[in-house]
Amino acid sequence: MDFMVNPTAHPAPRDKLVGQGSNATLNRLATHVGAIKDHSRRHGLLGAAKWLAEKTLFSRWTAVVFSDDPSLARHPCAWPDAYLYAPLVRVAELSANQLQQLSTGGFQDLAVQLAANDEIYWVTRNEVVVSVGAVLHRSPQRSVLGLPSDALLIGHCETAPQHRNKGLYARAINETVLALRYRGMRSVFMETRTANELSQKGILRAGLHWERVVHAQIFFRSLVVRRDGVEWIKRV
Repeated sequence: MDFMVNPTAHPAPRDKLVGQGSNATLNRLATHVGAIKDHSRRHGLLGAAKWLAEKTLFSRWTAVVFSDDPSLARHPCAWPDAYLYAPLVRVAELSANQLQQLSTGGFQDLAVQLAANDEIYWVTRNEVVVSVGAVLHRSPQRSVLGLPSDALLIGHCETAPQHRNKGLYARAINETVLALRYRGMRSVFMETRTANELSQKGILRAGLHWERVVHAQIFFRSLVVRRDGVEWIKRV
């Protein structure tokens, strides 16, 4: 799931992520430069400048928001054969072995997209990571969506193609919400784009509830205007 605002306010320690962060940054920079060149070729310099201004000065974000109801009971899931859910780990506490596991499974860029206090969960099969997700503790996306200040966001969910359609997505969300409830964290949300019906079905199967559709306009990546109000993006 994509987030409008990059939550990387406190990057993980470089000694654990050395090489990965620089590669991810270079890849993102190359993508942006490539997009600018493409717009310039197709629409001229003025068109490219307009596109860049829209990306940096103003943008729109529409998403469906789901929430957990802590008054309803939850129970651990039965997992398909050989699939195992790994408990939440803070990004700052990921070991070299765990980072290698993520990389081997093809999820090497996940940790560098998150803040140090965010947490990662994953699902393995035969000790290979096949599905991942994260819990964002102080994401600026709370402001975009109009969520409470103590809201936790489950996001960055991804499953390897060959392991999809096995219910891993919904099961992992359920286990993650259970783990957060156990620690007394009961304000849990998810979001997805309105067109992503498959993700929405998985979130509902995990027991979260449809809450609302959010239409937000973001100015200078700092001020959010929604139908229910206006607020500055909180980054802490």
